Amino acid sequence: MRKFLVLLSAAVLSLIPIAANAAGNDLGVAVQVLVGGQDSSKDVNQNNKLWFVIEPGSSGSRTIMVASTSNVDQRVELSIGAQKETNGVLAYDQDGQTKASDWASFSKNNFILKANKSTEITMTLKVPKDAAIEVLKPALLVQAKAAKTSNAQYKIPTAMRFIQGMFLGVGTADAFATKFTIDDVYGLTTSQGREIYIKFSNTGGTPIALEGDLQLSSQTFAGQNFGPFAFSTATILPGTSGLTSIPADAAVSEDNFRILIRAQMGEVEVSREFIKDLSFPVPSPWQGILLNVAIILAAGALGVFALRALRKPSEKRTRKKFNTNNIVLLFLIYTFKSLRKKVLNR
Repeated sequence: MRKFLVLLSAAVLSLIPIAANAAGNDLGVAVQVLVGGQDSSKDVNQNNKLWFVIEPGSSGSRTIMVASTSNVDQRVELSIGAQKETNGVLAYDQDGQTKASDWASFSKNNFILKANKSTEITMTLKVPKDAAIEVLKPALLVQAKAAKTSNAQYKIPTAMRFIQGMFLGVGTADAFATKFTIDDVYGLTTSQGREIYIKFSNTGGTPIALEGDLQLSSQTFAGQNFGPFAFSTATILPGTSGLTSIPADAAVSEDNFRILIRAQMGEVEVSREFIKDLSFPVPSPWQGILLNVAIILAAGALGVFALRALRKPSEKRTRKKFNTNNIVLLFLIYTFKSLRKKVLNR
């Protein structure tokens, strides 16, 4: 019984979003990862992300630009730290440790960045030959403090730090191949107007951030074509799905279309054609309200049942009653998982 309650509590908590804390308030530097780099992959390094695939015994590198946005000189220090995942959300772990910190080196570190100036730094990760094949998710930490000066008016009372998540696949390019699918396309009317949504699934071993375009050809009126409309996606992690939206052109009416979608990540390009009706329905506000009411009612019923289940069993309780409690708990767990899935897919 207690095992079921633990699982049930986890299901309830998984519905509560966790927000990551901001790295700092008063920014003194801007950090940018330059496009391109060297590692064992063919695809994940052709962007401005800190994504690496490195074979044991090899190394990979990225170039980082650090620019001052302050009127005073600052001391800048770079390091690699750990991240901690809570309910699917990664956040910097102040007390955590990662192997990547021992593998990292910087062409310049612990230096004075002059006011309103910038500099480029090469970050290199050298993976030992005996390193295990695994996925690491460290983070780049850039810290800036005011350089010491005898003039008090130029002192900054607070430090600043910048954090950017990283992906490090230790293994071969084949083991961490870039793969994804184009799953669906549909229209929707939102507060931003009419939008065309495209759904993707990351079926490979590395994160993806796709770029591509969409074209529409009417199946009703010959020669009526729209696009191409360019799009890009946010980061989609391995084993997950993601959506991107494109504002629908004012001339695009509800019709049956041939829809051609092309998406690319590095050297990997995927195309898919859909023949379907494209409409732009307005989501009913009652859908969200009823879903929230269902969650509240289920949580209330669950709380009452959990309190009853935690009471000391009486001698009159029968095995049949115990089995009934188990069935109810399993049903409630299934209900919460279903509700959670609906919430995440809204």
